[in-house]
Amino acid sequence: MIGYMEERCARDWHNEINGWISELSIGIIADGCAWNDSETLELFEEDMSKGIASCRSVHSRTGIISSNEIIIHHLWVAMNMGQTSRNPYSPAKNTKRAQEGGKGITA
Repeated sequence: MIGYMEERCARDWHNEINGWISELSIGIIADGCAWNDSETLELFEEDMSKGIASCRSVHSRTGIISSNEIIIHHLWVAMNMGQTSRNPYSPAKNTKRAQEGGKGITA
């Protein structure tokens, strides 16, 4: 699955999406689907110099199937690489965030 990030950095989206999945799995948000906390995004990797990140999710399957689970590989591409004022991937912003103790930021 390919996602395009126009705002914020991949780490922010990873945390946000996992929060949504956790809320769905305990029924805070009712969307009609049966969500499980084990479906969160895992194995997060990020290459800020290239503006890409990847992770995976594992989902249970039901019905007549050949496998009990499906693994989805997620690739996220930053579309805001050249916009330094909003770009979490810009070298100037990364240096500032690293100096401020930003997590997951390399300068």
